[in-house]
Amino acid sequence: MPTSLERTNITHTPQVRHLLDLANVQWPDQTARVLMLNLMEAGAQALVSANPDAEQPAYERALARLAEQIDADYGNQYTDTYLDEVRAGWE
Repeated sequence: MPTSLERTNITHTPQVRHLLDLANVQWPDQTARVLMLNLMEAGAQALVSANPDAEQPAYERALARLAEQIDADYGNQYTDTYLDEVRAGWE
């Protein structure tokens, strides 16, 4: 079927065949395509379990690091009542 999405071909080497056989025990009577998708999803879930930050996009991690740096540099400059004090000066 025509698509603009990237395609990946996988040769059923002995290692791949072994992984498909293992997957077939978990998900019996599925096609090789479905088994591979299930294996990829299970592998991704295992990676996220081992490293919860892995699922967070890189830009979100960068923003979180930036926020931590800004808070470390400027976070102690303002007290909890700072805005009230500024507003009091407006009256």
